[in-house]
Amino acid sequence: MMLHDRVAVWLDERGVPRRLVYAGERYRVSDAPTVLPAAPINEWTMHPTTGLGGGWRFQATTITGDCRVFDVRLDSARNEWVLVGTYE
Repeated sequence: MMLHDRVAVWLDERGVPRRLVYAGERYRVSDAPTVLPAAPINEWTMHPTTGLGGGWRFQATTITGDCRVFDVRLDSARNEWVLVGTYE
């Protein structure tokens, strides 16, 4: 599912995702995150002038065992993380 929802992402000291809050649920990263290359301005935008940069793909799991794969990108203009895809 392709989305453009804001999410909260916590990074470790190296800048790698470790936790995420999505739809009111807290997820912990449960695999090795993969770097997503920077997206061209028109590929991942909600508005023509707002481009999203590079990001991460990772699997994360809730305390109850809900496991998903997330694609997140940083909207540097707004200084917030955007969920651009999630897969069950």
